[in-house]
Formats: sequence, structure tokens, C-alpha cells
Amino acid sequence: MKLRQLIRRSLGFSVVEVLVALIVISVGLLGIAKMQALAVSSTNTARLRSLTGRALRRRVSPSPA
Repeated sequence: MKLRQLIRRSLGFSVVEVLVALIVISVGLLGIAKMQALAVSSTNTARLRSLTGRALRRRVSPSPA
């Protein structure tokens, strides 16, 4: 009889386990979202620097006659 009760108790997940899993997943997703935002920001900064470099090269380089 005790074996059946033990098997019944061990089936499924407890509420605490589910909450911990949700917290871990949430932290991971927030980290991914932060990295994505940082990547977009870095890409925008690099694009602006590239455009500035091009504009400066056009002004500095002698224009063809």
C-alpha cells in the first residue's frame, strides 16, 4: 500500500517547481531581449559612424577635375 501512495505522490510537478522554472525561463528571456536591444543599438551606432566616415572622406579627398 505504501508503494502505491509513493508512486502517486511522485507523479507530476509541484507548484514550487513550476514557479521556479517560470522564473528561470523569464530571466533567460529578459536576458535575450536585453542582448537584442544592445545589438540593435550597436548596429545603429556603427551605421552612423560609417556614414560619418564616408562624409568626411568626401570632404577631405580632392575632387576630380
